[in-house]
Amino acid sequence: MIVILLISIFPSFMENQSETGADMLLKYKFISGDNGDLMLDKPLTRAQVAVILAELKGVKSEAQYYAAPSTFVDVASDQWYAPYIAYGQAYRLLGGYPDGSYHPEASVSTQEFAAFLMNAMGYNGNYDYANVVSFSKSKNIEVGATNGLFLRKNAFESMWQAVNQPVKGSEVALGVMLGKLEAGLVSDVKPSNPESIASEMVAVSARAFEVRFKKAVQNPDKMTFELKNQMNKISFRTVWNQDNTVVKLISSYSLTPDKYEVIVVDQSNNEPIQYGPYYAVTEKEAVTRISFDSETLIRYSDYVGSVRYKVFNQYDEDITDTSLGRGLKFSVSTNKPEPIVDPRTGVITVQHGTAPQKSGILKDLNNVTITITDPFSGFADSKVLKVSATMNGISQVVINGVVDENGEYVDFIYSTSKQYYLDISVVDTDGNLIKSKSILDASNVGGQEALMVYTTNPALVSVSKGFHPKRDSEVAYKINFLSVPDGDVYVTFGAVAPFSTSGDNAAFFNIVLKK
Repeated sequence: MIVILLISIFPSFMENQSETGADMLLKYKFISGDNGDLMLDKPLTRAQVAVILAELKGVKSEAQYYAAPSTFVDVASDQWYAPYIAYGQAYRLLGGYPDGSYHPEASVSTQEFAAFLMNAMGYNGNYDYANVVSFSKSKNIEVGATNGLFLRKNAFESMWQAVNQPVKGSEVALGVMLGKLEAGLVSDVKPSNPESIASEMVAVSARAFEVRFKKAVQNPDKMTFELKNQMNKISFRTVWNQDNTVVKLISSYSLTPDKYEVIVVDQSNNEPIQYGPYYAVTEKEAVTRISFDSETLIRYSDYVGSVRYKVFNQYDEDITDTSLGRGLKFSVSTNKPEPIVDPRTGVITVQHGTAPQKSGILKDLNNVTITITDPFSGFADSKVLKVSATMNGISQVVINGVVDENGEYVDFIYSTSKQYYLDISVVDTDGNLIKSKSILDASNVGGQEALMVYTTNPALVSVSKGFHPKRDSEVAYKINFLSVPDGDVYVTFGAVAPFSTSGDNAAFFNIVLKK
């Protein structure tokens, strides 16, 4: 199997035309083979291409430990290539087939490899797939085959050409950006060595650095920054603090763990002055702690309770609803050891026993232990929660309006092809917003819904409770059309919590249904 170590080269190194792309990549130690065998006449699988794409983007480490699974039906999560394919799909570097498959063990075709390569070069969405080979050629990257077969040697030739070309929006060859070979750019600002104006550069998150100045900067708009990882320039946005003593450089994505440098240029004078470089090292992002909003598991019935939680990394950032947070494994000390975990809302729902049991149920327990582990890093934590003696309930109900499946407020127009939902806010007696369907279901009493949603136009529309189509575990109240309206008509929706004694336990909403 070929292992791609790094892919970076500069056009000026294409001096020996007798050497093949594989020779050049091997010569500069960008690839290695089994016992020196590059297996040039063998095909390249689509799984191996996923690794190459991560290398081309400089994100192999991030892709290797990518926690979220892909949606491809034939990519098993326990396969070595699964995280690479999942990362490639998430960041639109690769694609599958109409039936939802990826075919990881299949040989990549000339056309597929050209498309993958163009995606890695930043041209996703800029080419027509039917003509991607000619599009690639227009970018000085030829993708060809040998006697109709696309082999490793063909891939190496194309890769060699690719690393000698700039990615979209850059004037620097990809290989130079990755910093493997020595090649420099002439700066518009002559380096100088005045007394430093900054005290330090510090990594403050997985995607941000702070440059801390010795005194307030008088003209922050005149200060420019160049952030680099080796020779690879990093795009970012700047945010100054109120005193103009600290500027934060924020990347749009998590940065690969490595050493970074920043050059500061003061352009407030006739002659710009360059300071630096200043250095900082980023660590691989990891889960470092879990916090819970309570020492008590709040019961919503005799069987079900919940607690809110947050996941933090080493920079004390909330990463609950990120790939790291979603990749955690949860277990509880009940007879249903797998809780329902919703990273979007930060709610863990626990169950012990089921109706109509009268004993061996949650209300009989004094404590419940929740254990959280990260299978990739080895992180582990546990929390013992006291089970509440009394049950929580609904204290407030508000109907906000009619939305589509994306949660956007829309006009209510009769249609058999559109889906409409009631946007309902439900608040418990502790002031927490209830979004989890399991919690609302647990609040039912004697088979009666804890929140009853209805309409005063039952011949025209109905409302059904279910799971949200795009947000796992969240409740959704779907509006169903039962008949065609004769014209525009007022529709009234109502929601009431019959077991709540609060004065805000009912809500109504009027809207015009347009034909």
